[in-house]
Amino acid sequence: CLSYGFVKYINESSAYLAIQSLNGKEILNKKLKVSYAKPSWDISKNSKLYITNLPEDFTQRDLIRAFRRVKLLICAQYINIHDYYD
Repeated sequence: CLSYGFVKYINESSAYLAIQSLNGKEILNKKLKVSYAKPSWDISKNSKLYITNLPEDFTQRDLIRAFRRVKLLICAQYINIHDYYD
């Protein structure tokens, strides 16, 4: 199952803190991979993050819960590829 997500913070320093605190963190036996989202054409390019290797049964709520620990989270989007092909 391919599951991934995007989160956006109000500023670059919050996004950087999220990468530092959550990249490699193990959740439900899966190590998260958190990096800056690319490509990004807007002025807030370094405040949007791409998350891969999410657990198969992860939800939108789980994503928000994990990333709201870092202050100034604007939005989160969880995508499970099977949701589009079932």
